[in-house]
Parts: sequence; C-alpha cells; structure tokens
Amino acid sequence: MAKKSWDYLNLVCGNCGSPLTIQKGEWGTFYACSEYPKCYNRFTTNLYELLLDKVYDHVLKHGHAKNFKWNVRRSRLHAVVQTVKETDQQVTLSVLNVAFAKKRA
Repeated sequence: MAKKSWDYLNLVCGNCGSPLTIQKGEWGTFYACSEYPKCYNRFTTNLYELLLDKVYDHVLKHGHAKNFKWNVRRSRLHAVVQTVKETDQQVTLSVLNVAFAKKRA
C-alpha cells in the first residue's frame, strides 16, 4: 500500500472522464474539468483533503480501494465519488458535482 501523500489520488470528471485540473478563480482555487467549456463539472479544493482521508482510511480498513463509493454533502456541494482504477501508488477517482451538473443539464 502506498504512503498517504498529496499525489495518492488522481481525479477524473464523473461527467465526461477527462482529468480534473486545479484552476484559479476570483474566489480562490478549485478543481475543474479540463474539457471546459464543453463540461462544467467543478468543486472546491477543500474536497480533495476529505477524499484523501476517506480513501486512505478505506484502504487501511479493507486493504484496497476497489468498489469505493462515497456521496459527499457539504453546504451547497453534493458530489458522488467512486473508484475508477487502483494501482499500488495511486487511486483514480471519478468525481461528479451532482448539484452543479443538474443546473447545467
């Protein structure tokens, strides 16, 4: 099992499968789909630390991150997170901001 570090998670868009990248806006940093403006999926960077802790605890408990699924609700954020791929050094997660996706659909 990999050591808990900031690069342990790799995030992809739950809408289109493209990588999520850190962007800087007038209200701070956030993760956004690299396919913007075709895809509007985005969420705050605060979620990454929550995900890192949650996934790492799951791996410690079960020995793997397979079938990891989590519904996150924090104020206006409602995200669905699930494992896409797992290696010894990294876990790839699909993240979809459900509340925002419904608005844009």
